[in-house]
Formats: sequence, C-alpha cells, structure tokens
Amino acid sequence: TAFSGATLRLKFSSMKDRKYNVVFVTQLVMGNEELAHDYICEIEDNRARLRLADSTFAYSHYPDLNYKIEVSATKFEFLDEKWLFGSDGYEEGLFLIRVTDASGSLTISGSIENDAQSTIEDYDTEKQRFKKKYQELLNGFELSLKSASASVRSELEKLNLIAYWYAHDALIHYASPHGLEQFGGAAWGTRDVLQGPFEFFMATHKFFQAKDVLLNVFRHQFLETGNWPQWFMFDRYSKIQTHEAHGDIIVWPMRALANYLLATGDYDLLDNKVCYTQNTNFEYTMSQHSIYEHLRLEIKHILDNLIPGTHLSVYGDGDWDDTLQPANAELRQSMTSGWTTALTFEAFFLLGEALREYDPDYSRFSLDKASKIKEDYEKYVIQDGIPAGFLDFSAGYPRPMIHPNDNVTKIKYRLLPLQRGIISELFEPSQAALAFKTIMDNLDHPDGVRLMNTTVPYQGGKNTYFKRAETAANFGREIGLQYVHAHIRFLEACWRIGEKERAWRGLFQINPINIQEAVANADYRQANTYFSSSDANFMNRYQAMAEFAKIHEGKIKVKGGWRIYSSGPGIYLNILLGRILGISASAGSLLIDPQLPEMLDGLELKYNLFGKKARLIYRIASQSAKKKQIRVNGKLIDCELTANKYRLGGCHIPLSDLNLHQETENLIEILCF
Repeated sequence: TAFSGATLRLKFSSMKDRKYNVVFVTQLVMGNEELAHDYICEIEDNRARLRLADSTFAYSHYPDLNYKIEVSATKFEFLDEKWLFGSDGYEEGLFLIRVTDASGSLTISGSIENDAQSTIEDYDTEKQRFKKKYQELLNGFELSLKSASASVRSELEKLNLIAYWYAHDALIHYASPHGLEQFGGAAWGTRDVLQGPFEFFMATHKFFQAKDVLLNVFRHQFLETGNWPQWFMFDRYSKIQTHEAHGDIIVWPMRALANYLLATGDYDLLDNKVCYTQNTNFEYTMSQHSIYEHLRLEIKHILDNLIPGTHLSVYGDGDWDDTLQPANAELRQSMTSGWTTALTFEAFFLLGEALREYDPDYSRFSLDKASKIKEDYEKYVIQDGIPAGFLDFSAGYPRPMIHPNDNVTKIKYRLLPLQRGIISELFEPSQAALAFKTIMDNLDHPDGVRLMNTTVPYQGGKNTYFKRAETAANFGREIGLQYVHAHIRFLEACWRIGEKERAWRGLFQINPINIQEAVANADYRQANTYFSSSDANFMNRYQAMAEFAKIHEGKIKVKGGWRIYSSGPGIYLNILLGRILGISASAGSLLIDPQLPEMLDGLELKYNLFGKKARLIYRIASQSAKKKQIRVNGKLIDCELTANKYRLGGCHIPLSDLNLHQETENLIEILCF
C-alpha cells in the first residue's frame, strides 16, 4: 500500500521458480448496485482503466473517478467472467487477470482526477513510512516490565501491537467511516465522531485535529432547531444526511467542546465563526456565527425538549443503543432514557467547569442545570437504588422500564445508565458502589459486560416498545448485547472508582490477539482489527432467548461481530492512555492519574509528551499509602490532586514545573496506588 496515495501493489512469484498458471479475480462494483455493470473498461497493453458510466449516481458527483489496474508479467491476459462460466453463465461482475508465467505484480490505483496515478516505492520503504507515521501518531507508545511474568509480558505485547492496529482503525473511522461488513456509505455519525476520532486525537494530544472535528460538526448544526442530524456525509456528498436524530445526539457536541476547553484552555475557539446547515435542503447558510452562539442554541434545544415539569430529556428517536428505538411516536415524547439523562448531567457539569473564567454567569447557569438534572434523576430515575433504563410518563407517573420493578418487559438491568452514572460522577459513592456490584452480579460475562441482563423478547418481529430489538432476526451486535464500545466505557467506570484489576482484565476480553487466553470460549477471529461486538453463536433469536444463560456459563462459543466500523478503537486508546495509564492534558498542565494493579509495579511506558521523549515508570504502592508523588528527571514535583468522588484523585503538574529536556529522554517516576 502506498503511504501517500491510493495505490496497492501485489507482487507474486514462486520461491522454487516454478511456472504456475494463476488467475486473479475481483468483483467490480462501480455503479448504484451490485451486478449492474455500470462502468466502462478500457484496455490498452498491460493496463485496464475503469471509469463510471454517466448514468450512475457517483458519476454526478465525481465524473472523473477512475481506477487503473496494471500488470507486470511476461505472459498475461485480461478476461471477463465468460471465461469461467461460458456465455450463458453467471453475471457476477467479475474481472479476471490470467498470468501463465506466475511472477510479476499487479498495481491498482484510484483517483478522482482524470488519470489514476500508480507511483509506489518498494515494500520496505513504504513499510518504514507507515511505521514512522504511526509512531508519531501514538507518540512512540511502548510498554515494558522487566520483572514481569510470562503472562504479563504477553499482555503488554498485546497492547503494544493492538495500539497501532486500533490507531489504524480509528483513522479509518475518522477519514472514511466504512466497516468491512458495511461498505455502502461513508458518513460521520455525530455522536460517533465526537467519541472515537475526537477522543483519540485528544488522548494523543493532537489538539489541532480535535479542534477541526469540532468545527466540522458545528457546521452541521441545524439553524432551525439547534439540533444535529444523526449522521451526515462530507465532501461532494455533503447534502446526503438525515433530518432526525436520537435524543442523545444533541448532547455530544457540548460535551466534546467542554472537554476540549478543559484540556487545552483554547477559549479562542468559542469566537470562531462557522455556518449552520439548513434542515430543509441541507445547504450551508451564508451567515456565520460564533461557536459560542452555536452552543447556546444547542442548549436551548435541550431545555426545550424536557419531560414537562422535570429536567429529564425526552427520549426522541432513541439513545445510543439503536436497537431500543421507540416503537411508536407517543413514546418519543413520554419516555426518558436513564443513560441520556446522566450524559446530559455530565455535559452541563463539564461545561460549567470549563466556563468558570471565560463566562462566570453562564458557568453558574450550566452548573445549576446540572444540579437540577441530578435532583430529578434521584427523584424519578433511581428507584430502590437502581437507575431505570427508561421511564415512561405516558400514564401521568414515571413507570420504570428495564428495572427490577418493570413487570412489562421483564428485563431488570441496563448497563448504560449504571456505568454512565459512575463515569459522570452523578452517583454518590454508595450509589456508585451499588451500581458496580449490580453490573458485576447481573451483566458481567466471560467475554465482557452485556447491555442488559437478558434479551428483548422476540415474537417473530411483532412490535410493542422497541423497534429494532423486536424485529431483528440476527442475534448480533446490540441485539446480542455484548457491544464492545459499551464494554470499553465500563472500563472507564472501573477507572473512575478505582477498580484497577477489573479495568486491566477488561482490556484483554476485547483484544483480538490470542483472545482465547482471556476468553476461553472465544471462537477464532482476525487478530489485527477491532470487532464491534462479541456475538454468542446461537442459530436464531428463539434459541438465544431459551439458552441465554449459556453465555454467562461460557458454554457457547462467542465470535467477533462487524469489523472496524465503530468509534470503539479511538475510545479504547483513550481509555488505555488517558485513563488506565493515566496520561492526559489539562489546560497548561499534565494530568497523571493511573489506575494499575499491583502486579504492574515497575511498568515502563515510552511516550512522547508534548513533542519531547519521555519514559514513565509506575511505582505502585500499597493501598495504605496516602500520598502520590511525581519525580521528573530526579526532581520531586509538587502536584495538586484532582477531585474524585470515589477515590484519591490524580496529579496536576503545570507544564512549567515539568521542565522537560528537548534533546534527551526524560525520566518520570510516578508513585501511584
């Protein structure tokens, strides 16, 4: 693969100098649908050039899009599928290259200009370019522990390897969000891009890219409502997006913006002016408005869409779990999500903290809204100590759904509100402890935590409350309940409350490298890519309902779900770097707040900090220790502890106190527990 450019080269030869006959086969899909043959193929000498037919949708946006296949071999010929099937055979849109002296190369190039280029260096050169780029991207990330056992060394090596593959997957999700099983579109999901790519760039201190994501997202805010589309496309397809959004979508831009301000102190961003998008035709507006004005319109939309008499957001078209979209229009306005409400509390609280100096009055306003949300959360959502998955107010009172008191769905526990209440510090310490215990007792499985304690009942596709969960025939992804993205957020909750061993173990339940070492009942899966779910190998929904307990008992194989298409890789790296290893930025300071099990005492992390080489050594003290210390290049640094409701906080170190060397490696010793 070319490091710079859309070019692939495949070299082939016999190591024993044998003369094989080889046929290379690929399927061409260049039109609106498979098998449509909506392309033009021009062959000249050793080159086949493929262009779009002018009747295709893609041609109307990219008329010069073309691909070029070049063959370098002594004897070859271009063929079509008639060579395989005869003139009356299949029509699969296959393109064939037959090589009768099996050595040489194929080079495939793509371009949106008139002619696809095929410049590519040799393999070793391209490999070194890629390695250098990803090492820069991950700041030279590398873990080691000299005194480690064989099993711990294996775990560290898994993290060293998967970090680079997940960085690769995170960039795909950022640049062209396609999954290997979902190749039909490339849209930014508003909530997705403000998690995976945004958090990845924040965790690796690539603040320019994080800022660019924010500006692009705010350009897509609807002028008429202040809300966002669920997803939107970009470049020349930018008018392709949706009018609607789930009830949580409105919260993510505010939350991301607040986190950016807290990490960078870049308040100039709020003065940046960008356009809106018109909901009627998806055109950008001519007028531009400051990000701060966009933010206020966003908040107005949130406050205009609350359950009457409360500070609980209406459910709208759903929340993060797409399978639980409401089955009828009435439920959109009468229901509230326990997860969305906790997320909204977090966003208002973070914004209030971020605006303390920039706009004290609006800071107090935001913190007051967070306080009122917390009051209503405790008044309505938490019942008998457990937050409801949803509340339905349609009967004039809050009826819990997915809760021990729910006598309708018969589902008792939902992961998302339980863990988000911990992450956001919405819960009091006793509530957080109960939430963690509830997760461990009811939702923890050998392959990770699950979204609910059992499946939504399936009645052949009959709808009652939840649209997709009641109609999907496949028991996978959210339907199968082990959605890896949500498992990663559980690890963040573990970090927040100091459950170090569970957080560390959870990293490997979803790391595909030799996954059977962590998940004994895991089936074989590709080791170098992110899987969006762990799917129990049931034949159908009925078997899944009847035998769901087998998952908890580890008596059924679990397999990987869709690959790459998720914000999960970026979130995983953020939780690993910024949470469990505890390295993050905080407005002119370095924040060090790791949560590591005692077996990792002496762990070393090579990681460039703000462009300077560093080696961090973690000294893990006993639980009886009462003071955290940081030593930089032999000098003890005074640090201010961060606030944490549930455990001793991390250390804020002003960058001026770090005094890192520019030329030599900096040694940072961290006393943590």
